[in-house]
Amino acid sequence: MRGLELRADLDGGGPGLLTGPVVVYGDLARVRDEQSGQVVRERIAARAFQGWGNVPVTLQHEREAVITDVESGGLSLTDGPHQLRAQVRLPDTALGRLAANWVERGTLSGFSAAFVPETETPEPDGGRRVQRGQLLAVGLVDVAAYPQSRVLRVRQDDGCVVTWCTPLRPRRGQRGMTQRPLLQGLPHHVGQAPWWMR
Repeated sequence: MRGLELRADLDGGGPGLLTGPVVVYGDLARVRDEQSGQVVRERIAARAFQGWGNVPVTLQHEREAVITDVESGGLSLTDGPHQLRAQVRLPDTALGRLAANWVERGTLSGFSAAFVPETETPEPDGGRRVQRGQLLAVGLVDVAAYPQSRVLRVRQDDGCVVTWCTPLRPRRGQRGMTQRPLLQGLPHHVGQAPWWMR
């Protein structure tokens, strides 16, 4: 399976074009249930995220660190039977250049879906399957929640290829995926819970 790719943006003049899976359907993760606080097994059903609005692409799921979005033409989402894929045209801005640099270095290595589950069904193994969810944002992140999200980096002439997908929902009250050293110099809220949990 092809993962996150960074290629030269020959048409747009920006620092790069990112493509890769946001969610691989059926992949298994262990996530903390926000209500019970217990760790549960979770899978995402095919086409669980149908119909989305102006979804932003954020750096490490930080609301104030929006790189681009659907309406600006910087994010294109394609939903297929096996995965939800993103194509992100990084803008020639400070955040766009920073994101491209961090992907090249391997600091950021994949996409993550911030979502709210709307319909879930129990699985025979005691876990749950998200049948329908509302996609809130796509994060360019450093930490994977799902097994298929492990990083495999391959150097190529046109950039760095890594495998990744990670629907990420940290537990309530958790600091989130942001680590202070990684985002030094960005807004003061860094290190707080992700914006969709505030």
